[in-house]
Order: sequence, then C-alpha cells, then structure tokens
Amino acid sequence: LLRANAVVTALRGDGVATISGEGAGVLSTVVREHASLTELCGLPLETLRQDGLVELDVAGQGLGAAGASVLAHLLPAARTLTSLTLSGNRLGAEGAAFLAEALRLPTCGLRWLQLNDNDFEATAAGSLGIALRENRSLAYLGLDGNAIGADRSGLLFKGLKANETLTELNLGDNKLRVLGSGLVADLLKANATITSIDLRENGLKSEGAAH
Repeated sequence: LLRANAVVTALRGDGVATISGEGAGVLSTVVREHASLTELCGLPLETLRQDGLVELDVAGQGLGAAGASVLAHLLPAARTLTSLTLSGNRLGAEGAAFLAEALRLPTCGLRWLQLNDNDFEATAAGSLGIALRENRSLAYLGLDGNAIGADRSGLLFKGLKANETLTELNLGDNKLRVLGSGLVADLLKANATITSIDLRENGLKSEGAAH
C-alpha cells in the first residue's frame, strides 16, 4: 500500500511495535523508498534524513523492532545526532540487534544512549556487548529495567571491558544479584574509563556487595 501511495506522510500506532522478522525489514525498505513519509511513531524521518538533529527523544512511542530497523538505517546519515532516548519502546532482542549494527559503524556519533525498559534480556544485551567492542563514541549508556540477568550476560560485560569511551553506565533493575556484583567488580578492574555505574534495584545482598 505505501509503495503505491505517495500521499501518506506519517505512520503512528501500537501496531508498528508488533511488526518483526521479515516485516521489519520490509517496513524499513518502504521508508527508505517513500520520501514523502516524514514521521514513524514519533521518529522525525525527514529531519534525520537531512542530518541536522542533535538530540532525539522518542520514549514510549511503540517503535518495536520495526521502528528500530528504520532508525538503524537512518543513523549513519544522522552524523550530528549525539543524544538518543528510546526508553519504553518494546525493542526486544531483534530491535537491539538492529541498533547494535548502527553502533558498530565508524560514522556513529552518539554520545548519550538511553535504552531502559525495552524487554531486552540476555540475547539483546549480547548484541549490544558485541557492538560496544567497536563503538568509539558513547559516553553514557542506560540499560536499566531490562531484566538482563547475570547468568547469560557474558557478551555484554566482555564488550563493556573492551570499550574505551564509556564513562557512565546504568544497569539498575536488571536482576544481576550476587553473580552480577562479581561481574561488575571484574569490569571495573579491566576498564578504568568507566567512572559511574548505577546498580540500584538489582538484589545485591550483603554477600554481593562485598565484591
């Protein structure tokens, strides 16, 4: 429908968040081909294409994996964008993978990235961990409220150890518990660049706090 319709300029609604898999790729292709489409669930497509945006907050817009796919394709051209807030967008593991690909590119200029409450869990955290090994721009990363857990977060912490630009990290409310406190301790030993980590609401009991 969109490929044949040059009048539609905006797409909104919770339905976008339910699109995944092949559908996410199709939507991303349509957006790239459909220049008259200027907005997708709060994403200012036209402004992103013109590379003049410095800060973007699209929290709670229901982007889902499809919206993340669209954004990931636009980010390489948005070289002036330094601050991005994507809180509460139900991005999931698939959406995280799309964003991770954009973060790995040398053209990525993001300094601040807020990704709290996006249903990531361990698989998504792993994708981001791989990207963090190569990213050379981020100074702040917010992953709070994603139920990542500690038992399967190895790739995330490996990426954090290798990263050379992050100074502030929010891992609050991620069910890290005692095992996670050990991972954080090892991270701080390996990475002297990170100076602040928020670990609130992680069930860090007295035995975990001892690390």
